[in-house]
Amino acid sequence: MTDFGAPFIGSIKQVDYNGHFNMAYYGVLFDRTGDEAFDLVGLGADYVKRHNASFFTLEAHFTYVRELAAGDSVRVTVQLLDYDAKRFHYVQEMFHAQEGWLSCVMEAICMHVDFATKKSSPFPDEVRARLAVMRAAHKDVPVPPQVGHRIGIVSYSLWEILGTIAVVLAAVVVAELWEIIRPLSAVTLAALVCLFFLARRRWLSNSRSKT
Repeated sequence: MTDFGAPFIGSIKQVDYNGHFNMAYYGVLFDRTGDEAFDLVGLGADYVKRHNASFFTLEAHFTYVRELAAGDSVRVTVQLLDYDAKRFHYVQEMFHAQEGWLSCVMEAICMHVDFATKKSSPFPDEVRARLAVMRAAHKDVPVPPQVGHRIGIVSYSLWEILGTIAVVLAAVVVAELWEIIRPLSAVTLAALVCLFFLARRRWLSNSRSKT
């Protein structure tokens, strides 16, 4: 049985040639190491020839954490997060090989595609069996916090901020009141409610008489 590791690790040298690692080249490195990883489950170049099928990327998200320079060595990990009959969801992390800091995270979901129909199709049984082994090897690996991250600019109006503060303060007041009234008996609570309504009625009557 193939040892899938937890997670799969690959290394690539010579990450750039012009002194600045452009964002597009991160995708190249992730693609190459992803190919190495999924070749282990039987989805390599030979699979395309034998089955006239492959897997296509449906969606990918990149989080650029720290820049890499020309000549840096990197270590890329591949972690399988989930899979079903036709798809698999995975994440890759790119680290500086010597210093160990995180440079980039890429999350993607892929679909198995039949070349004859150009439509999605189920994985063969042997591929699904290997995906199951890989998933089992990776299930206890911590999931990077960037997974599931939604891109966007978060901003709040003054009224939204004040409204949130008001809700929190109201919750605190209710909690404090509950701590006060919780030990009281039902009769005492009923008496307090009656007194409240009597006082309210008297206040309303006085207000009308003044007008």
